[in-house]
Amino acid sequence: MKRKPTKTPAERMYLARTRIKMSRRDLAHVLSVSEIMIIKWEGKGVDCLHDPKLSTINRIAKALSISPAWLAFGASFSDRI
Repeated sequence: MKRKPTKTPAERMYLARTRIKMSRRDLAHVLSVSEIMIIKWEGKGVDCLHDPKLSTINRIAKALSISPAWLAFGASFSDRI
């Protein structure tokens, strides 16, 4: 059975964080942001005001041990476009 692709950076961030069993509080601590900010970034809404900046995406990806390209776009450099 094929896994449903994640559509948004918020979904990918949540998926990556929960796969490594990291709490929102722990991720917030690693990134030096509030837990509320993590909740907003992982939010289901389409509020671009709460999208993390590219530099923050890189920090999030590093903290979650994932590719920044996958987090931001759902792709890796090896994917064909």
